[in-house]
Amino acid sequence: MIISDTTIEDVEAMNGGGIEIAFDYGEMTIRDSTIRNAKASDYAGGIYCYETGNVTISGTTIENVTANRGPCIAIYNTTLQLRLNNVYNGTLLSTQAAITNLRNSGAIYVSGSSQVTVIP
Repeated sequence: MIISDTTIEDVEAMNGGGIEIAFDYGEMTIRDSTIRNAKASDYAGGIYCYETGNVTISGTTIENVTANRGPCIAIYNTTLQLRLNNVYNGTLLSTQAAITNLRNSGAIYVSGSSQVTVIP
């Protein structure tokens, strides 16, 4: 499935305020989209991936999102591929270091056997 050129805003959920992908969904691509003003009471105000296949995010802006864990992105038992052209709260994620800093700050929450790969 591909989500492209889409704006998701002013939404609220328990998990995945903007988008929730769960249970062996398979390949998923989110590109050239915006998630803003999204809130989750538990995991991921922006994008939540739970026990699913490969998820690729490219050219997507995530801003003004909140959650108890991983306000930007939260993943569990998922392979996440981030292209170096996403924006989080006004910051272009154009380097591996920028994405690592988000992960270390808790904005990207990774658990289980998840993997995060940065691709050009």
